[in-house]
Amino acid sequence: MTLLSTIADVVASAQTEIIIFMVAVCAHFVLFSKHRVHAGKSSAKKFVKEVPKTTGEKTSPRRASGDERAPNPLLRPMQALINERATRDTLAAELSRLLRTRPQAERAELVAGWLSLCHKGITGEVVAACRSVAAELCFEGASRFNEAMLRCYIVIRSKEDFETFLAEASEAAPMSQAIRVLALRGACAFGDLEAAFAHLPGAAPAWSGGASASPSAASQQLFQQLVRLALGHDELPRLLQEMSALSLVTGVTMQALFQE
Repeated sequence: MTLLSTIADVVASAQTEIIIFMVAVCAHFVLFSKHRVHAGKSSAKKFVKEVPKTTGEKTSPRRASGDERAPNPLLRPMQALINERATRDTLAAELSRLLRTRPQAERAELVAGWLSLCHKGITGEVVAACRSVAAELCFEGASRFNEAMLRCYIVIRSKEDFETFLAEASEAAPMSQAIRVLALRGACAFGDLEAAFAHLPGAAPAWSGGASASPSAASQQLFQQLVRLALGHDELPRLLQEMSALSLVTGVTMQALFQE
């Protein structure tokens, strides 16, 4: 009996120790589990935040796709001269020097691109220098160059030069659709209603491209300018007649009329 009693006491003692151990494990888990999980989340967040810093230099979508264009080589040197208020002759000499290093086929496009980039710095001296160099290097008849020059004459508000250049360009080659639209834009900008009516038939396709082609925002703005010009001269009925004759009575053009 003594042996059995001793064995029972040992088993009971062992059970008590096992229970105490299990209680200690549960208490440890309850007290420290939240802290450990939170620390894990913080480390994960920190890692996520620091990943962009360790992945190296960011690559722009344009560079990655190879779509990034080379800067216009005329922009910096010519802008420096414009900032110095250089004379026409100085501008022309530098422009000629820069263009002579480029193939003939690129020259008109380079000048047109440069003029479109520095339109806020366009002056009469700049435009005159461009025209002089175009005649010297024989690219004055290029369509893109002509378009850029007409825009420049509108910017510097030179009506006489605009009309002269437009006449010379139209005599040298058939007018492109872009030139026809610019002719109307110039007439509206200079407030010449008769010239605007004369150029309206040539520019009409900008608004009558069919149901599948809606006019661009620039074309809509141009038509609004035409409407304002007609209203200012009390010639709105005449404009409506011209619109009807050219099949320009569309939802877009009528909306422009009602807005004005």
